Amino acid sequence: MAASKDNEEASDAPSSPKKVYKDPDDGRQRFLLELEFVQCLANPTYIHYLAQNRYFEDEAFIGYLKYLQYWQRPEYIKFIMYPHCLYFLELLQNANFRNAMAHPANKVRLCCLL
Repeated sequence: MAASKDNEEASDAPSSPKKVYKDPDDGRQRFLLELEFVQCLANPTYIHYLAQNRYFEDEAFIGYLKYLQYWQRPEYIKFIMYPHCLYFLELLQNANFRNAMAHPANKVRLCCLL
């Protein structure tokens, strides 16, 4: 009987408060870092660097590229200074394009298009 009384007391006790992470700058740092990264995708040499260093083989990185597509929405696109970065972000959703960017000749072709 004492055990059931202990259980009742334990359930009546207030639960300990959960620690909730509060971003000290309300996401401004993350916003700026993601904006900077997306705009780096305007540079074919940088895309080639990512391919050469096998970033495109990492499923987490591919997921991050997919997540970054929110930059195409009107409330975010207004912050983009190099709009062709969004075109390259879209192309990077395709595995064939990611693989092709590992070859230096394709980097040169993209540079010529700009």
